[in-house]
Amino acid sequence: MGEIPISPEESAKIASDYLGSPEKFRDPFSSREGTIYHFLWGGKPSYILKEIKPDSQPFKKLGKKAEEVAAGMQAVYDLAKKYFGDELVPMSFIPGKNDAGEESVLVIHPEIVGPTLEELAQTEGEATQFERFLTLDSFQRTWEEMKRDRDWKKLPRHVRHYFSACDIFGTGVVKTENGELRIIDF
Repeated sequence: MGEIPISPEESAKIASDYLGSPEKFRDPFSSREGTIYHFLWGGKPSYILKEIKPDSQPFKKLGKKAEEVAAGMQAVYDLAKKYFGDELVPMSFIPGKNDAGEESVLVIHPEIVGPTLEELAQTEGEATQFERFLTLDSFQRTWEEMKRDRDWKKLPRHVRHYFSACDIFGTGVVKTENGELRIIDF
């Protein structure tokens, strides 16, 4: 499945659709930060929408207002994109209020089809476990390099602090059918 970059206009429309009628999104499941939904957008490939709830770690560490949380996440994403390039999927961070009227942030990105590195390591044995280790180690080194960037030092202290211990886990990296590794969560 190909990737479709998400324009600010598309992101705003998706967020508006979600906030207006969340029941039309399929397969919700809960994560640490919130609820994740899969959906089709205008007949195009599926997207993932993750609602970051106000009682989650991003809100506890990045600010009480959705705008602050979204801005902090966007700033780190923009810097990470500089280091990871196309391995990091396009993402939008949209502040708003959920159907309960609570502050929330919607994270939207294209759905990348394929098993995660974690799933591969569990099903395909030692060689894949070693590949998983090397890949995650390489990604982690890149993350550490990014933290030495002068633009990292320009980020607000609380944003740097929250993302400084950020790990790219095996569940946040998908291996596509053509063998490419894509980071879908950090």
